[in-house]
Amino acid sequence: WFINREGRVIKNVDDKWISYGQEDGLISTPVRVFCTSYGELWVSGGHLSNAAVAYLSNGKWVKKIFPKLGWGIDARSVFEDYSGALWFGCNIDIKPEKGHQGGIIKFPDPRHKKDEFIHYKLPQTEVGVYGIGQSKDGIIWVAGVSGCYFDSEQWHATHFPKEFIYHTDCI
Repeated sequence: WFINREGRVIKNVDDKWISYGQEDGLISTPVRVFCTSYGELWVSGGHLSNAAVAYLSNGKWVKKIFPKLGWGIDARSVFEDYSGALWFGCNIDIKPEKGHQGGIIKFPDPRHKKDEFIHYKLPQTEVGVYGIGQSKDGIIWVAGVSGCYFDSEQWHATHFPKEFIYHTDCI
């Protein structure tokens, strides 16, 4: 699986190339394609200037669009946590005048409840999400211009470890 220069998602099956595009339900600007731990294929990015994801179901893509998140999902900010929940972070340069709030979208149970998601606003001063990770204690960590973490109840800004004081590209 890969995304080509035209924004199509491509796969090879038995030496035959299969190409998916918007005509198959794919989002207009995919930037990342990934497979979940349970074998489901997802893409993230944007659709017509709104943050969006899509998953493959029976040969067709099913879109989920998040206009309040921002114009796109950063390719670095896609994460599946220990429980199987999926997390998607907004791209930089959101436009509040268009209703963008930034933050993160979480699908708590994407395997069984794809219509249920939570939009979290983050305590960062710059809202771009450049990486998402999880420590052994279950805490979700977010990297960007500054860092923050989620303790399963609320978000906290942090400058620890010290790398979070500066622009951090990944976790």
